[in-house]
Amino acid sequence: GVALVRGTENILIDSGGCAETVDSSIVPALKGLGLGLPDIHWMAMTHIHGDHVGGCARLRALAPHIKLAVFADSQERMEDPLAYSKEIRARFPQDSAAPPAVLDGVQPDLLLKDGDMLGSLQLLHTPGHDTDSCCYLEVNSRTLITGDSLQLNGTVSQGCALIMDGEGYFRTLKKLLKMDIKNICAGHPYLPLGA
Repeated sequence: GVALVRGTENILIDSGGCAETVDSSIVPALKGLGLGLPDIHWMAMTHIHGDHVGGCARLRALAPHIKLAVFADSQERMEDPLAYSKEIRARFPQDSAAPPAVLDGVQPDLLLKDGDMLGSLQLLHTPGHDTDSCCYLEVNSRTLITGDSLQLNGTVSQGCALIMDGEGYFRTLKKLLKMDIKNICAGHPYLPLGA
């Protein structure tokens, strides 16, 4: 899933799985809102799995002015997401889909730490789904944009289990339960209940 946070600087959270998603879904969705890529200032990633970062290089090619922000621990993975995609699949190759043919890296413009702000978004390091998973809390509406941090369903296409860091997941739940959160925007449908 991709989320748009509008403000003084408009921010896309995640970028879809590939260039085709950018062209067929993100650009038309922005147009439907009366926006174009020139109106987007930042991309911010929740974690470095191909279905969330696969559109970064395409967005950067179409709109070089868009800056990329990632959790500091994600920098190496963001610069070479294909290598990380292969690493994830190596654990259970018999149960994993092949890595994508193309998954280009992008050099981040800004490295964020737990608690840092990007516009009205506060990055929260929320390990569990992966060690570098993050949520973004939109502080004005108290909306938590979770990526894959909460819904506990792995993806066959990414070759990862429900959670890659079990202890981290329990720390994440305890952390988030203590916070004033009004809305949750998840990255995928919640199985088996759907969207």
